[in-house]
Amino acid sequence: MKSPDALRAHFSRVGALDPSRRTITYCGSGIAASVEALALATLGRDDVAVHDGSLTEWTADPDLPLETGAWARAGTQTGGPFLTPLSR
Repeated sequence: MKSPDALRAHFSRVGALDPSRRTITYCGSGIAASVEALALATLGRDDVAVHDGSLTEWTADPDLPLETGAWARAGTQTGGPFLTPLSR
């Protein structure tokens, strides 16, 4: 795992440490998302949710929204997305 300072810088950049925002980690199946939630917990965010079905489950339902484009790709360039795709 990265150092606490490196994690703090990364998660701050994507807004995952902002207590006014609900943070939900996700990945392809939920495994990497659990590691991200653990990292956030070590930084004091003990209210992070893990979407355990992650994108595999989310994208299987065509009625659910999914943001694509530059913002979505920017999240994956740094190790994975960290915020919910969109709320229902």
